[in-house]
Amino acid sequence: MTTASKRAVEIWTKTELWQHYAELLAAGLGPEQLAYYRRYGRFGDEIIATSTSGSSGRPLLLPRSAEDVRDIGERMIRSHVETWGRPPERLALLGGISHVEGALKMRFDGMEMRSFELVDVEALIDFAPDYLSCYPSIARVLIGRHASAFADLRTIKLGGERVLRADVAKIHAAWPERLLVEQLGSTEMPAVAVGASRKAEGRRLELQRTRFAFLLDDTPAWQPLIVRDLFPARLFPIDAYYDAGDEIRLRDGCVVEVRRRDDPANAFVEAVEELLANGCINVQIDRMNRTVYCDGEVRADHVELNGDEYRMVAGQMKRLKDSNKLPLLIG
Repeated sequence: MTTASKRAVEIWTKTELWQHYAELLAAGLGPEQLAYYRRYGRFGDEIIATSTSGSSGRPLLLPRSAEDVRDIGERMIRSHVETWGRPPERLALLGGISHVEGALKMRFDGMEMRSFELVDVEALIDFAPDYLSCYPSIARVLIGRHASAFADLRTIKLGGERVLRADVAKIHAAWPERLLVEQLGSTEMPAVAVGASRKAEGRRLELQRTRFAFLLDDTPAWQPLIVRDLFPARLFPIDAYYDAGDEIRLRDGCVVEVRRRDDPANAFVEAVEELLANGCINVQIDRMNRTVYCDGEVRADHVELNGDEYRMVAGQMKRLKDSNKLPLLIG
C-alpha cells in the first residue's frame, strides 16, 4: 500500500485511544456492564480485563471477552501443540500486568494457568511449567541463575520487550531442545505476529492475517507497524487502524526485525548485545551519570558507548512500576 493510500484511511495512535476510551467502552459493553464498570471501576467476573500503557505510567483497562482471549491464547500455543503433539499442561505467565486476569479467569481444557512475579521464582520453579511466557529481561535472569531448574519446560514465549540476538542465543544455548516463541504486538493489538524457532533455525514472525489487517509496504526498509483488529467478538472495538508505535522490517512477508520507533535506546542496542553476550545478565544505562548498571559479572571498570566513556558497576535494575518492564535507558 502506498503512503498516499495510508493517509486516506483513519489511523489512531495511543493519544486517540485515550481520547476515545469512554466511547470505546460504551460501544463494546452493554448498558448493565457499563454501569457496573462506572460504579465499581472493574468489569465483573464474566469479562477479562487486560491492562495497557504500563510503559507510559498511565495504565488503562481494556475489557476482553472470553472468545477474544481464547483466540489469542490458542494462537500463542499453536506452535507448542504442533511441535510437542499436545497442549501445555502447566502454563506460567511471569512479570507483566496485562495478562494477570487472564490467568485467574481463563480456563483451557487440561491446562493449569498461573501468574507469577519475579520475586516468586521459587514458586515458579515448584509449579514446573512446560510453557513459560515472560519478558526477555526476565528470561535472562532465569537463564543466568536458574536454567537447570526447569526440567519440564518445553516452550518459552517472549514478548513485551525487544528481543535481542543475545536473547535468542542464550535461550538456545541453555535450553537447546526447547521451542522459542516470539510474540509481536501491543496489549491493544495483541499477537499481530508470532514466530517459533528451535536451535539453528532462523527467526521469522508470521503476520497473523486471519485476525488482523495491515498497512505495510513490500519493502525490507524500516516501516511503522499499523494494524487493524478484525476479530468480531471484541469488547473494546478499535475499528480504525492502530499505530502501535513500533517499526518492523519484512522479508518474504514475515517480520525479521522489530524496534520501538524513535526510541533513543535503539542507538545503544549493539553495545548492549555485546555486553549481554559477554557475561552480563541484564544492563541498564544511565546517560545522565554515564553509568552502566550490570546484573551479573562486571569484567571492566569502564566501557565506551557511542563515543562516550561509561562506568560499569554492579547495581539493582529499575523496573517500571506498573508494567514491570526493564527500560534499557534511564536518566
